[in-house]
Amino acid sequence: MDTLQKEIISELRKQFVKMGFLSDKSDGRICIGLSGGIDSTTIGLVADHLGLEVNAISYKRKDFESSDYNQAQKTCEILGWKFHTVVLKEENPKDVFLSMIKDYNCKRKTEIECLYPYLPIFETAIDLGFEKLMVGFNTSPDNRKTATKCRQNPGAYWDDIIKRTETYREVPTITKTNGNPLLSYACRKLYEVGKQKGIRVVAPMWGKKYNTLFQKRNLTPNDMNKGYNKSYLKLCFPEQIEKIGMTKTKQMMLQKGGGIESFFEPIIYDKEINFKDYKTDNVTSCLTKLSLLWGK
Repeated sequence: MDTLQKEIISELRKQFVKMGFLSDKSDGRICIGLSGGIDSTTIGLVADHLGLEVNAISYKRKDFESSDYNQAQKTCEILGWKFHTVVLKEENPKDVFLSMIKDYNCKRKTEIECLYPYLPIFETAIDLGFEKLMVGFNTSPDNRKTATKCRQNPGAYWDDIIKRTETYREVPTITKTNGNPLLSYACRKLYEVGKQKGIRVVAPMWGKKYNTLFQKRNLTPNDMNKGYNKSYLKLCFPEQIEKIGMTKTKQMMLQKGGGIESFFEPIIYDKEINFKDYKTDNVTSCLTKLSLLWGK
């Protein structure tokens, strides 16, 4: 294992120490919102490595096939983690959409699509006796725009990331640096609503010190994905990753793979919701516009 992999594990361990998971007062358990992707899986693997009991929560829509959920379930079965399933209720997407806007002040598509399934996840975590929920949100250059920026000038990319990230203790009180949000809007919404519901959402991979590991090396997308997607994380625990069949899998997004976008799709054809008659040939674009419109 090279130095980077050791440093990633070391930094996540420090996060666990700060959160009290490794103290004498800890009950030895940790709760993770497991998407089936490598980020949240890595958090679980580090926790398992440190002797913590991993409790994972994942969601699925009733009668909807989700490869991301299936991977999360498979991972827990093979590694011996406790797996808890949230089955989303059969609800009217229009009612849910309006509730996300009115009751939780969501203003963007990502906020709505992330918060909706996480509300019952919060309830499940609390019922299991947890006060904190770990999530794998991070700042990796996954989309085309950020990947291009990182490839063209990795130094500038990571410098900007460091400026926009803080430790988990500072996140709730600081919202912007140089006009840019420290966290994604979706992640901040989960922090905000989670706190209201009585559970603290923790995203250790958003930390300043964690991302400094990549800043020091000026990592490019090629460096991070050489051979296979997010290889720099998968090399932390190669045997386990191979065992659960994730070595060559691409990054999973339970938000999309779990069918949340398709759940909300019917509202774009609702004349009351789409009263401005936005084009419906691009579901993602239309939902984005409707979220911004109703979130005003």
